[in-house]
Amino acid sequence: MQVNSPLLTAAKPIRSDEDQTLALDEAVLAVGIGWYHLRLLLLSGSIFALDAMQIQILTFVEDGVRSTFGLSSAMFSLGASAVFGGMFFGSIVAGRISDSKGRKFATLISTILITVGGAVVCTSPTFSVLVIGYFILGIGSGGLHPTAALFMEFMPTHRRLIGLILFTSFFTTGMMFECLVAYILQDYSWRWLTAASLSPVIIAMCALPIWDESPRFLVMHNRHEEAAAVFKKVARLNGTVDCLPPAFTVVISHSSGVHMPANEACEEPRQRGCISDLKVLFGTPQLRKLTIILFTVWTAASLGYYGLIMIVGQTKLGDMSVFASTAVVSSSEYPSFVAQYLLGTYIGRKKTFVVTSTLLVVLFPVIQAIKSTPAPLRLFVMYVTRFVVTTLFDLAWVFTPEAYPTEIRSFGYGMCSAMARISGILAPFVALPLYDVAPWGVVALFATVFAATAAVSSRLPFETKDRPLSEKVVVNE
Repeated sequence: MQVNSPLLTAAKPIRSDEDQTLALDEAVLAVGIGWYHLRLLLLSGSIFALDAMQIQILTFVEDGVRSTFGLSSAMFSLGASAVFGGMFFGSIVAGRISDSKGRKFATLISTILITVGGAVVCTSPTFSVLVIGYFILGIGSGGLHPTAALFMEFMPTHRRLIGLILFTSFFTTGMMFECLVAYILQDYSWRWLTAASLSPVIIAMCALPIWDESPRFLVMHNRHEEAAAVFKKVARLNGTVDCLPPAFTVVISHSSGVHMPANEACEEPRQRGCISDLKVLFGTPQLRKLTIILFTVWTAASLGYYGLIMIVGQTKLGDMSVFASTAVVSSSEYPSFVAQYLLGTYIGRKKTFVVTSTLLVVLFPVIQAIKSTPAPLRLFVMYVTRFVVTTLFDLAWVFTPEAYPTEIRSFGYGMCSAMARISGILAPFVALPLYDVAPWGVVALFATVFAATAAVSSRLPFETKDRPLSEKVVVNE
């Protein structure tokens, strides 16, 4: 076999002159990992960075928006919460669209909404119009999670963790890029900063035509020829054409499913709506337990993550500007990727949830306890806290699509993301006006939430490390 791509790893040849039937996981292994995956990572990751940028920008535009419209801190928090309210709605709707119409189509709709919402925000003449623009922008940003499902569904089991960690690293890169853009444009209007922060949309619009739909989605919707064509394209770009038979059909593995009793089963994926999908998520004891625990993990991780971002943005650390302190604390996410890989590989996702949640029970009170100490110490504790909460949050992004079957993966992903957006709605009120009034009450709330998360995450029904993806909910007759 001739391998052309230096990035290629783990190709497993399945060569035959006869027409063959390949299970999805066999086809994924056969094409290996190479240039196709690198291109997909760069394109999908650039779009995913938009979500981070629309959150991070709220830290930098607060003073400008309040000055323009004469707002109090509480009123600005209301406007900021409109972003997360839109994200809540967008997460659910995009998940349903992604599972019924495709990951690619859902991403296209989301990027269009981000463009429209951004234009409304940049030109808003009144605060009411600004809130509407933020809500539309939030719907689009909340609907970007299908890009994660799309990328993951091209990855083989043994490379899934490192692939998803690299993907989520674009969220951090988006945060850091937003800090850089805000620093460069600090002497300009917040409207210019908002417009500049939409730059990844241009990449998305240009790149979407060359994207391929997820072959797992295609097979689930009986589009077997299209799925085979996608794998042939992947093999061609990866230099592994010789690993595939000249003619083959891609099918679902018979063991690749989560079982549901016949009397609780719902319609086929294309015929279901949101209510029916909710019945599927809660249709078996295993899925019900999984969903409730993941809702808890996502809610806690989001509250801690976004709450900390806003606390850092409002904390004076010596002579450091808000741009510098935010950038330094945000940079802790890069070393956290190493921790995610090591912990996720050697102790598993479940135990990592428990360990990180337990650490956060201690770290948030410490932030308040050392409030009067020198700036370097406070900066260090915030850095460590961001490191830990990022590890928890990112591994939730990894575990969730691994856990749900393909036919409800994006919807389950979207529902968990929606729970995180509820925390995002609350975070501006908890971390801004409430933290100013009762700081110890706020950190006690954080500690309680993470203590509960540590307790429930230990009860997850299974570990996803080295576990093949399931494809569908199987009806037991």
